Amino acid sequence: GHGEDSPAEHTAPEGRAPYRCPDTKTWYAVITGLSAETTYDIRVYMTNSVGESSPCPVKSLSTSRRPSPPYGLRCLERRGTAIALAFFVKDPSGAPVTKIKVERAKFLASEEVVCQQCVKAADSTGEWRVRIVGPPSCSLRCVAANEIGWSQPSEWFQLENTWTNAT
Repeated sequence: GHGEDSPAEHTAPEGRAPYRCPDTKTWYAVITGLSAETTYDIRVYMTNSVGESSPCPVKSLSTSRRPSPPYGLRCLERRGTAIALAFFVKDPSGAPVTKIKVERAKFLASEEVVCQQCVKAADSTGEWRVRIVGPPSCSLRCVAANEIGWSQPSEWFQLENTWTNAT
């Protein structure tokens, strides 16, 4: 769906009206009052003392979205009562992932597993690593969240037969 019927408030950072950067001659504006996960059709026109320009061609722009479902789950290390997992999550533009949740399969349901450690890789791969306490054999899945909301869950990862030693 495209934007809402009511016009958005047009402001620039610090409450200023749209402004032109003197160094680059580029105009800047921040449009507030938009809804997350929505595509808007935007047109810009300029006004000066002589009159109003024709609008530019319509450009479709989208606000930030929820993270993608985590993918590529793998076991990095398994100890007697602890498991280290790694997986990937794509950060949506403008709304990076801020929370990770690991769930363990239970009969006809799932339960959240407490993560002892949750770290995002310093590079740009989108890899996350978590350490959890739990049984050595179980099914796990992950979900990620940003300021927009929670992702869809990853596929279930069966820990019993699919693991490698940490390298």
